[in-house]
Amino acid sequence: MVVFQRGRVAWAISSTSGISLLNIIAEVCKVEQAQLRAVVRRSVAARERLNQVLVREGLVSVTDYTLARQTYLTASV
Repeated sequence: MVVFQRGRVAWAISSTSGISLLNIIAEVCKVEQAQLRAVVRRSVAARERLNQVLVREGLVSVTDYTLARQTYLTASV
């Protein structure tokens, strides 16, 4: 399932794998689920991309986010 907001992907989860991008970010980037949920709320409220908020707040690096996203996409196929 993919949820779009203003023409951009706001949320995605594989209906077959049951793995969410947030779960992979938590695992790959060693970020607590509670922190991720708070960042999701802030990014939605500010209408900013999740990855931009995660990087700006120092929770993930661009490299780690890219790895997590690629891992998610690979697992979702």
